[in-house]
Amino acid sequence: MNNILKYLCFLLFSFVAQAQKPFRVKIQFPKNINIENVKIGYDNGQERIGADPKFVDNQATISGIYYSKYLALWIYDELKDNFINWNYFWVEGTSASIIFAETDSSKNIFRKHTLKNVQDLRVVGEAHQNFVRTEYAAYKDFYEKYFSESFKGKYTDSLDNVFNSIFMNLNNKDITFIRENGRQYYAFDYFRRHIATLTTISPDTLVSIFDKVFPKSYKESFEGKELIKFLKGKTLKKNSQVAVIESLDYFSKEKLSLINKKYTLLVFWASWCKPCIAEIPKIKELHKLYQTDNFKIIYVTLDEDSTKFIEAVKKYDLSWNHVYGDKNLINSFGVLGIPQIFLIDNTGKIAYSREEEKDFTPKLTILESILKEKL
Repeated sequence: MNNILKYLCFLLFSFVAQAQKPFRVKIQFPKNINIENVKIGYDNGQERIGADPKFVDNQATISGIYYSKYLALWIYDELKDNFINWNYFWVEGTSASIIFAETDSSKNIFRKHTLKNVQDLRVVGEAHQNFVRTEYAAYKDFYEKYFSESFKGKYTDSLDNVFNSIFMNLNNKDITFIRENGRQYYAFDYFRRHIATLTTISPDTLVSIFDKVFPKSYKESFEGKELIKFLKGKTLKKNSQVAVIESLDYFSKEKLSLINKKYTLLVFWASWCKPCIAEIPKIKELHKLYQTDNFKIIYVTLDEDSTKFIEAVKKYDLSWNHVYGDKNLINSFGVLGIPQIFLIDNTGKIAYSREEEKDFTPKLTILESILKEKL
């Protein structure tokens, strides 16, 4: 019996060790750039995180845990156009470094570099870039013409239709490349980080691509399991049965379940989200009106900073349940944009989805009418 327990513990430890890997990357920037404008972020296979590094002599060190084959790191200058000063990298391990060379500031200052345990995704993805070159050029030209500060005209519905058409052409070409190259990790990673998050492609189509295109090893990897959880979350509609998910109230540590013989209003928000703040009065009104044993409100924050989350809860006097840092719950509902709201009935089925109902004003008229009918 002891040997069996030891073996199970070994398997568990091996899984955890494979899933969680530490990373540390040193980034040296040229002396001729203003590092105050530099933004750094990364995707660790579970979530996207905006880094807040401390610079010493134009050098920053980013460290943490990643769960995917590589850590996806991006660096950009927020004052420059996205098409000029922006680059993506794959980082591996704890002894990685990027040393940027000094270049003409009119060119991409993040493209000339010396790398250690780091791959430049412009190089890794060269075949993809060549494949979508025509569609990407059309997208880039339109963006630079009509979304730049130099454009003084009126952005009309007809221009928006043209842009949407150009964008969809690029998306479709991306998907064709992914379908043809699904056994390459680059295609899987690009799909996960750039295509799966799009609202212009139906969730069912995205799930189908995931199921049919990628090999079993990618689908059963940590990031693959997180991705399919997110994609299936995006497919949730009215009358969908939600998964059995439990979480904890941040303050009381009360166990929270979405299937609890009550109607549960599940609100995804953040302290920095102005539309989320704007609809708080209406949520409070509904809370007061239907404050019974049959109705529960759970706020799930996307805040990365617990201090700002706590301050917002106190400032706006949000006297209901709160969840912080539960990526599983967020991914299980396919949440990216906020505010997002679901009403789950007393059997665990979705009775209201804000996106599906297109109930986008702070008055939440459709939600209120459904609550009146149900409660």
